[in-house]
This record gives sequence, structure tokens and C-alpha cells, in this order.
Amino acid sequence: MTAEPAAAVRPRNRRQLIVEAGAAVFSERGYHAASMEEIAARVGITAAALYRHFPNKYALFAECANVMADRLVAALAEVPPDASLAEIFAAVTRVTVAHRETGGVYRWEARYLERDDRRLLAAKFARVVERVAAAVRREHPGPAEHLRAVAALGAIGSITTHHNAIAQRRVEDLLQAAARRVAAADPAAAPAPFVEIPAPP
Repeated sequence: MTAEPAAAVRPRNRRQLIVEAGAAVFSERGYHAASMEEIAARVGITAAALYRHFPNKYALFAECANVMADRLVAALAEVPPDASLAEIFAAVTRVTVAHRETGGVYRWEARYLERDDRRLLAAKFARVVERVAAAVRREHPGPAEHLRAVAALGAIGSITTHHNAIAQRRVEDLLQAAARRVAAADPAAAPAPFVEIPAPP
């Protein structure tokens, strides 16, 4: 007697899997070129099943855009209020590197998010920037503290546009070093000479 096949078990984190897949596809292809069918296929479900979680592509895109910001806010919430700039950069870098394949969604959000969604996302990022700026003011007081905080976060976020195969610990160290250097920079000083970072062996 042939046994009946076991019923497929629906994962409890299916919505999270959809968001991760959606962010990856949006990052790779951009908003318009991404399709719900491709996103569903990456999760291993039908498009109809995907639409039970998100009514349309925009709704999924908006959630993808917010997830990374929420992760950064959550990571910094776990860092003590008096944490050093190095500790703050370490927390931001860990989250960014862990999700580097999906962080590229922010190349598209400003163009496609509706005004209210864009404002919500901007408020979340403003919290992250202000936390960094406060540490910059403590450790490197001087002109353009907010600008240096934004630039330092940009240095960390730059990993989402690269596809080099570098060990996680190595890339985290490089990004944190770059962020610390930017945060401590004097905007009025002459630019430092370009130093090329050698490729890993």
C-alpha cells in the first residue's frame, strides 16, 4: 500500500521570506523590472499565494523599503545610550553587511515611494542619523557634525552596491574604518590622497 504524501507545511515566516525575496529582486532589477511572479518563484510559492500577503507590488516594495530601516533602528536600540562611535558603527555595519544583497532597494525608494511612505521612511533614517551625529558631536566636535554622520553612514551603506566576494569580518573592518575616518574628518581640510585598498588574496 502506497503511503499518502505528507502535506506541505506552510512556514510561519512566509511573509518575512517574501519580503527578503522582494527586496533582493527590487535591488537587482529596480521597481518596474521586478515582477511579483519572480518574487513568488524565489520563495517557492505561486503568485496567487503571494497576493494573499500583499495586495500589489507597491505594497510589497513599501514594506521592503521599511524593513532595513527598522533593522537599523532596532540594532541601535540595543546599543547603550553612551556607546562609543565605534560601537554604534559596529552595530550598523553588522546589519548592513548581513543584508547587503537587499540594501540596494534604497536606490529606488525615492523615485517610487508615495509621499506619506517616503516621509515615514525618512523619519526612521533621521533617528539613525541623529544617533550617529550625537556620538560624532561627543567624540569629534566641530563643523558639519550632522553631515559627517550622514557621510559615515553612506560609507557603510556603500557595500550594498558592490558584489565583491570578501570575508564578512574583513569587509566589516574595512567599512567601520572608513566610517570612523569620515566621522573624524575636518571638512575644511584639503582632501586626503586617494589610497587604493588592495584586493584580498
